[in-house]
Amino acid sequence: MAKQTIGIGTVANDNTGDPLRDAMDKVNDNFIELYGFNVLNYGADPTGVANSTTAIQNCINAAKDGTVIIPPGVYTVTSLTVDYATKIVGSGWAAISGGTKLQSTTAFPVFHITNLGGLGYSYGASIQDLCIMGNDAADSGGYEQSGILIDTEGDVLIDHVFIRGCGDYGIRLAKSSHCTKTKIQNCYIIQNVKGGIYGKTLASTNVNAVIIQTTTISQNDGYGINIMGSNIIIRDNLFEDNGSCGIFISGRSVGEFNCNTTNLLIEGNYFEENAGGSVYAEYYYDNSPVVSQGIYNLDIRNNFSYLNTATITKPGVTHQVTVDRASGAYGSVDIEGFHIGQNYYVGTAPSFDGNDAMNYRSVVEIESQDDVANFTGLGTGGDGPTVIIAGVESPSIRYLTITAGGITTAMLHRTIVCDQGGSPVSISAVADGVDGQLVTLIGTHDTNTLTITDGGSVELAGGASAVLGYLDQLTIQYLKVFDKWVEISRANN
Repeated sequence: MAKQTIGIGTVANDNTGDPLRDAMDKVNDNFIELYGFNVLNYGADPTGVANSTTAIQNCINAAKDGTVIIPPGVYTVTSLTVDYATKIVGSGWAAISGGTKLQSTTAFPVFHITNLGGLGYSYGASIQDLCIMGNDAADSGGYEQSGILIDTEGDVLIDHVFIRGCGDYGIRLAKSSHCTKTKIQNCYIIQNVKGGIYGKTLASTNVNAVIIQTTTISQNDGYGINIMGSNIIIRDNLFEDNGSCGIFISGRSVGEFNCNTTNLLIEGNYFEENAGGSVYAEYYYDNSPVVSQGIYNLDIRNNFSYLNTATITKPGVTHQVTVDRASGAYGSVDIEGFHIGQNYYVGTAPSFDGNDAMNYRSVVEIESQDDVANFTGLGTGGDGPTVIIAGVESPSIRYLTITAGGITTAMLHRTIVCDQGGSPVSISAVADGVDGQLVTLIGTHDTNTLTITDGGSVELAGGASAVLGYLDQLTIQYLKVFDKWVEISRANN
C-alpha cells in the first residue's frame, strides 16, 4: 500500500467512520508493510518446546505477498507451504547454534514453495537468513524430506540458508510442477542423506533458468548437485567430501520422452575429495520406442579439482570429469556443443574421460602439452571434437582403411586419412551425418588410390569423380534436407 499522512483526532481520511480507529488501522497497515509479519504475534514458540507449524503457517497466509519475520530462536515445525510471493526472513544462522533455526519433525519438506494462490506462480517468493535442520531418520524412502521443495515458476530466491540433515536432498526442484527462474546463493548445504541439490526435467515437469552460486555443498551422502534441465549456471561454489561426484549432469531418465540437458555452464567451482570425481555427465538414447535424453551446450571451465577419488560405482567413471553415453539397444547419440577448458586438476584420479561421446561440435581445451596424457576418449568414435592444447588447435584425425563398402557412421570423423590397403578402392556410399557436418578425406598412395564417385549419397561438383592420391584432399558436407554429402572443395597435391 502507499504510505499515507493521517490526521488523528479530526476526521477519517475517507470522511467516514471513527477518525481515531481508522487512523490507527492505517498506522498498523503501514507498520506491517515496513517491518513485516512477525511469527511471534501468531503464537510461534521460539524455545522449540511447542510445535510452531500452525502459528507460522497462519503468519505466512496473512502475509501473502508481504514479509514474514522469524526472530531468533528454535522453532519446531512439520511442513510449511508458501503459495504467494512471500518473503520469509530469519535472523541468520549464527553457526547453527544461534539465529533462526527451524527443526523438522516429519518426513515432509520444511518449506514447500508451490503455486501462487491458485494462479499458478509464486513470483518473488524468497527464503533468507535462517537455518533448517532436517530429520534424516524420518524419510520414508520417497523424496519428501527435503529442506526446501521449490515446485513453482518465477523468481524464487534462496539466500543465506543453512540446510542440514534432511532425509532427501537439501533442496529439491520440481516435483509436480515446473521450476523456473530460481536462484540459490550464499547457502550452506551439508550432511543430507541423498545429496545437496536435486532437479530434473521430466515429461511433466521442467527445470529451467536456475542459478546456483557461491554456495558450500559438503559432506552429503550422495551427489553434491544432481541436475537435468535447461539454461543452468553453477558457478563459484565449493563441493567438498560428498559421497558421490560433485555435480551429476543427467541426460538419462529411461521411460521419459526427450528430456534433455541444454545450455549448462559450470564455472569457477572448487571440488575437493568428492567420491566420484568432480563432474559426471551421462546421457541416454534408445529408439525402441524413441527415447532420447541428450546433453547439448555443456561448458566446464575455470574449475579447480583436488584429490577427488573417482570411486563412484557407475560404469566408466574413473576420472575427475567423465562423460558417458548410456545407450539403449538401438544405438547412441553424441554430446553436442561440449566445451571443457582451462581447468586445473590435482590428485590421483586422471583428469578427463570423454568416453568417445563428443561429436565435432565439441571443444576440449587442454592447458598444457604435459596434461595431454590425462585426457582420454576425445575422439575415437564418431566425428570427434576439436582439441586445443596450450592455445593451439589439434586436428581431430582418424587413420582408416576404406573398403568398397564405403564410409560407415562409425568411421565419420572431421578428418579421415584413407588407407586403401593393397589396391585401389572406389566408393559412392557415405553414411548419413549430422546436418552441416564437414568431413575431409585425405589420400595416402598414388597407386592405391581412393576414388569417390558421384551418385548415391554423394553429390560432387560437375558430377566429376574425385581420385585421391598421396595427400590429395576432398571436403564434403552433409545437408540433411537433401540427404546427401555435397562437395565443398578438392585439392590435388
